Amino acid sequence: IDLPRATERWKLIFESEQSETDSLRDQRLSNIRPSEVSGGFSYELPERNGLRFTHDIGVKGRIPLDPFYRFRTRYGHDLNDTWYFGADNKLWYYHADGWGQDARIYFSRPLTETMFLRIDTEVDYKDRYNQFEYAQTVSVHQSLGERETLTYEAGVIGASQPNPRVENYYLQTVYRKAIHEDWLVMELVPQLIMARDESWDPEPRFQFNLEVY
Repeated sequence: IDLPRATERWKLIFESEQSETDSLRDQRLSNIRPSEVSGGFSYELPERNGLRFTHDIGVKGRIPLDPFYRFRTRYGHDLNDTWYFGADNKLWYYHADGWGQDARIYFSRPLTETMFLRIDTEVDYKDRYNQFEYAQTVSVHQSLGERETLTYEAGVIGASQPNPRVENYYLQTVYRKAIHEDWLVMELVPQLIMARDESWDPEPRFQFNLEVY
């Protein structure tokens, strides 16, 4: 709802998944997550000098009900004619899972008219486990058509417990295509994962997903 003569913006939100409480490994490597519907309100301040603030408050629809709050800041700025810098910080609290924080900075630049490069650095903290997780990724995104994309990604994922160390190396390709109008999307994800708990043996995986919007 965009209120007349008001600079604030209220939105009614419904979500079928929340990734904040998942580990960074699951966020990056598992596209199949349990769906828990939540609803609430979002309060977004107007953008100023590339900086945006958003407050979300609502309830996750499970028994017992799980109220939550999120505060998110986003910033983006052109460093020059080629490189773009972005930062995203999210502080969240769920009654059942406690609080945590996700911080990410990234740099991106176009390679061609249909391809761009992105470099991400992310740090995630969950008070429930008293643990930091971090990820460093490099990806190339390519547009193959109006509703068809291809992403190549390589990354490293680590954790602070029981001691700071790398937990996973991975390579993956994500192919997405809207196969019926813009509400039914097919996703193919071949992966190669090398995990510490598997003695760094390369493990090939393949995911096939259908998403309905």
